[in-house]
Amino acid sequence: MLDTIIIGAGPAGLAAASTLKGHRSVMIIDEYTQAGGRLLGQLYEEDRGKWWNGLEIAERMYKDIEDEVQVKLNTSVINIEKDTHFTIHTTDGIFTSNHLIVATGAREKSTPLPGWDLPGVMTVGAAQVLTNFQRVSPGEQGVIIGINP
Repeated sequence: MLDTIIIGAGPAGLAAASTLKGHRSVMIIDEYTQAGGRLLGQLYEEDRGKWWNGLEIAERMYKDIEDEVQVKLNTSVINIEKDTHFTIHTTDGIFTSNHLIVATGAREKSTPLPGWDLPGVMTVGAAQVLTNFQRVSPGEQGVIIGINP
């Protein structure tokens, strides 16, 4: 049995694991193929040509915990049971722990528009992940609708 299971390998889950490492037995579970969550698609130019790169920050946070924390990526949580301990049912097995941290993070909120489910229509966040993480161009032309930064 583990002391703590963290669901979510984004910034909050990685930070929690970093705080607990060395003091507790910890496992992080995340459904994505790489740790980092929303950081993976973030890339901003700051003053004087300096870049803030979320992918680099995610990699640094992961390296900080990888030797001391069990990490189960590409693993979905199916069910959670609570009795005297937590039982976490996943696509990679069943795990138990004394404590559970749910750090499932942020998601982009989309407002449905006519045609929003057509091929090639995606959120800005999806385009950022394609470009900055997957290194795939989301298309030749684009229109961005919205007011979020």
